[in-house]
Amino acid sequence: MSIISLQDVWLRYRVEFKEEGKFVPEYFWAAKGINIEINKGEVFGIIGENGAGKTTILKLISGMLKPDNGRVIVNGTISALMDIGLSFQGDLTGRENIYLISSIHGFAKKYIKEKCGDIERFAAIGKFINAPVKSYSHGMYMRLAFAIAIHMNSDILLIDDILAVGDIYAQSKCVDKIFELKEQGKTIVFISHDIELSKRLCARGIFIREGVILKDGDINGVYNYYVETAGDKNGITILEKGCLAIIFNNGKIILRWRGMTITDNLSWHVILFSSRRKFLSTSARWDVQERGSRDEMSASGSWPDMPVRLEVDISVLNEKEFLCEISMPEFDGIDIDESHCNLLFANEYAHYFTLRQKAPFPEVFSRDEQWEAYKISESDGRLVGVAGKAGQNGELPVIIMERLRDDAQLCCRIGNAGPKNGARVIQYIHVNSNASGDKIATRKIFFAKIKIFESAETSELEGYLQTTNRLLSESAIMRLGFMNIFCRPDRVEIYWKNKLISYGSGLHTQFRYEGLIYKSSDAQWSVDKKNDREITVTLYWPDKPPFRQSWNLKAQGEGIIKWEVMMGTVGEAEIKGKEAELFVISEYDRWETVDESGDFSKIEKMGDTVILGKYVNSGVRIADRNEINNGLLPSLSFEHVNKTPKALYISKLSNEGEAVRLKYVGIDG
Repeated sequence: MSIISLQDVWLRYRVEFKEEGKFVPEYFWAAKGINIEINKGEVFGIIGENGAGKTTILKLISGMLKPDNGRVIVNGTISALMDIGLSFQGDLTGRENIYLISSIHGFAKKYIKEKCGDIERFAAIGKFINAPVKSYSHGMYMRLAFAIAIHMNSDILLIDDILAVGDIYAQSKCVDKIFELKEQGKTIVFISHDIELSKRLCARGIFIREGVILKDGDINGVYNYYVETAGDKNGITILEKGCLAIIFNNGKIILRWRGMTITDNLSWHVILFSSRRKFLSTSARWDVQERGSRDEMSASGSWPDMPVRLEVDISVLNEKEFLCEISMPEFDGIDIDESHCNLLFANEYAHYFTLRQKAPFPEVFSRDEQWEAYKISESDGRLVGVAGKAGQNGELPVIIMERLRDDAQLCCRIGNAGPKNGARVIQYIHVNSNASGDKIATRKIFFAKIKIFESAETSELEGYLQTTNRLLSESAIMRLGFMNIFCRPDRVEIYWKNKLISYGSGLHTQFRYEGLIYKSSDAQWSVDKKNDREITVTLYWPDKPPFRQSWNLKAQGEGIIKWEVMMGTVGEAEIKGKEAELFVISEYDRWETVDESGDFSKIEKMGDTVILGKYVNSGVRIADRNEINNGLLPSLSFEHVNKTPKALYISKLSNEGEAVRLKYVGIDG
């Protein structure tokens, strides 16, 4: 049977604010639907930030406050240590206050006389017991108040963070006495900002914020939840669905499953690199926006010394799936060299897997400050999962990250955060290719669907992976002899004899509208296969500009594709700077036109560009230097039809030679 029961308790305070010389009353709820059951002999902790409502709950239990709604039931006598010295009479001596307070609590004079010596010895304030309490230090107040409370032999002891007062010896003495009362089976309700003491003393507790209980259960889990959600309230929100909890806390994303934290350290966070400086998302100032649903959140973060903004959008689809998008919209005049999206998981996750392989994480290596990570292929990076053994609090779920958008400048790395951090890392790195410093409409740093499987759901997991693999391989396809064109919901892939020869999005367009750059990689794609030899792709942008773009991919013969790009506008929308690009793998290392030729290996630096010519009319051919010997790759010829571009560029995307790019610039029509 519960010794303390709070049943749907609501309490409202009236506060008067002075405005223009007048006091204006306002009301706010200090307790909102509080439900607590505390058993006899239990030590119960109440955790929360200042002003959360912790002391209000103690006052409700003690009877100092009456609820506006709900019931408070207490089956036993109470001693309360709150507002130290509040009930002391300043002009009376310490001994006189012992008799006064004990009498108020209903104790007979004989009993008080018997206990007075014990109280005085525990308080240890010497001859000041005969001095007026108004002359006491705060520590003396605490010792006397504590001594009176613990000698009243009450069934319930309420303690409101008083152990922070006094010297170390006095604090230690009080703590020892609390543990003694605990062993005696007393019921104790305890508030303290000392985390370790609370964990030692309490078995169960609650975490309260703004009068609402956010967590009730094992004290370790409650404190972990409190720490994970502590910080600037403007940058914190929690999405919960069934067993899943997603905590956004001022630039980091924390995942909890069945009350267990499955992310680690900085959890999920972003680092931007600019001019040899790095900016962590956790050091930005964040503002969480309401989305009108408890299943969705949006947050915007910025730094005072860098005019760049990060945006985070999370949508919970169900208790085992959610969407996460991290983007960097509209920046101007700032060169962001790289952006890293780091997903840190608990070190109990021993393996990672893709659609094609499963492997252990690398061994944790010896240098604390270094991370060990290696890159996986572009195709493998589209879907990455982590699986592990049982953690301290139960079985770890399987977590899968399925990227919903690809980018030629994005790569995925797998690794460890080292022994100092002790975390597993999935790292998405985006390398900037916008060397011009123009405005960028939106850059998606990370956009994925995260799916969770219980460790026992092996058949469901295998079925999901097989289905996903089939869907990825059965997008709109044109088969042209040895060449196959796959149109997926976010990219066009070109295969030759089952080898992927395009890179990233494959085909790509961009243009300017009202000072912003719009890229096909940022659009939503609608793919429609007209027939076996024609596919149409319609592109829409999230901010709903007055235009859309259509691609028509049509087979002109075996191994020949016509790519037609058309703009559909509403009104007189002025589109400028139209460009069309093709990304191919780095094995293509030679290029030539009628008048020029060159070697990609001569392009040494990332972003270096070769202008193949102005008003190029004959197109360009690329090939690998070994094509005559082994025929592994076909030579590719590209020609423009009807419209003449202002220039044709060719460039390499990274120092590692991952891919090369052909860009037609300034195409009219």
